[in-house]
Amino acid sequence: MRNRLFAVILALLPLPASCTSTPPKPAPAPAMSAGEAYERAIALRDANDYEGARGLLLYAAGKHHAEAQFELGYWYLSGRGGVVDLPQAAQWIERAADQDQPDALRYVWQLYFFGRGVPKDIAKALIWLRRGAESGDAQLALRLGVWLFDSAGDRQNALKYLKLAADHEPRACRYLAQAALDDGNTRDAVYWLDKGANGGDAACQLGLGDCYRDGKGVARSREKARACYKAAAAALGEPEITKAARERLRELDAE
Repeated sequence: MRNRLFAVILALLPLPASCTSTPPKPAPAPAMSAGEAYERAIALRDANDYEGARGLLLYAAGKHHAEAQFELGYWYLSGRGGVVDLPQAAQWIERAADQDQPDALRYVWQLYFFGRGVPKDIAKALIWLRRGAESGDAQLALRLGVWLFDSAGDRQNALKYLKLAADHEPRACRYLAQAALDDGNTRDAVYWLDKGANGGDAACQLGLGDCYRDGKGVARSREKARACYKAAAAALGEPEITKAARERLRELDAE
């Protein structure tokens, strides 16, 4: 009787949690913010866990995180993580560019210019390039200025964007100097040549050397001309300019 009563009491007692067949589920973790998901994705990317990183990037990008949108678009563009999908790349890069994400602005105009993932559309490429230039990106301001200067024949707007670029992109100065010379403004031409030469632009170094050689807009100086030509002759990636600079050096030596 006692044993039977004891068994009944045991049957009525709750079992310890560890003995139950279906343990209670833990409380769900709070959802990540888009920023937290992006940071975690980058950490996984750097650890070569592309699958985990991609899921977090999709989550963050879907919540309008511009950095995640560009990163995801770049993955689809470059094939990082093993997947190339140009339409997806264009979609995410353009979404990031809509938020003025700097890297996206540098890519989106090229997608339309070359027709990568979207139909080729030069007019739309120009719209995006202009937006990037006006965001303060000197590289894009230079590209837009050169495009307008060389291809579109829009000298007025070309000079506007080239001037925006000139403090950070010395190459812009060669176009500004040429425009000044075309207008017969030697003083401004020398200003832009000097600015570009000091920034390392080979064409400006060559042109400034000519000014010193000929005494055009500056006092004539063979020594300064030689220094400019030597700098231009040592430039990389400008074969026509370096060849011209070496010829001028030989001419100076022959005088």
